[in-house]
Amino acid sequence: MITYAQDADDYVVPGKGPPMVQLCMGAPGQAAAQQLGLSLTNGPNIWTCPDCPPLLETAVNVPLPAYDAGGSQYLLGYQYFSGSVVTPMQQMLGQTWKWTSGAAGQSFNFHSPIKRTTSKSYWALAADDVCNYNKNGNWFGQNDPYVANKNFTAYVPPHMKGGKPAGGSEVFCDGSAAWCQWQTMFEFSDWGNSYLFWYQDSADFEPALMAKLPQMSASRF
Repeated sequence: MITYAQDADDYVVPGKGPPMVQLCMGAPGQAAAQQLGLSLTNGPNIWTCPDCPPLLETAVNVPLPAYDAGGSQYLLGYQYFSGSVVTPMQQMLGQTWKWTSGAAGQSFNFHSPIKRTTSKSYWALAADDVCNYNKNGNWFGQNDPYVANKNFTAYVPPHMKGGKPAGGSEVFCDGSAAWCQWQTMFEFSDWGNSYLFWYQDSADFEPALMAKLPQMSASRF
């Protein structure tokens, strides 16, 4: 990602949105990843967790990452946190990059990278797919009704312990990586049909976000 930013006016590989859809990429992100030699098809590869082996391959159940024609998007096996340049059409529609938490019921400032030099070193860049489509304490039988490829939800979340996620691996903007315990995670942002969790340092969180953290805490789920 740093290599791409050096050749792209400091912008990181663009995510899908706004709003941020961190489990998918659109065509701009795919093209940027391809420049780095990172395929968003022909999985399994670095875009999916090795602890999530693909189902028996069919015409529909293709190993991740994979193209999803129904959503005109590329399905990932990790959460990827990134924004992009807001287009004139998005500006006209009032679409801006925000964190939008379904658990909190509101939006917050965008604490994910768009440009490398304006990002905090401790911001999360990617994380395991700790996702709950049930939006409650039930972590089994996950299903996205809008995606036909069952690999997208077959092993979500990937690391379970005692009926709940044990935690997840994360990569940060400074290039470091860490295992983050489930109890440290929050439902910072989603796009409506699921709750998504990851850990991020709160050093630059605004007061409104800090006030809602108890409501967004993974411990509630």
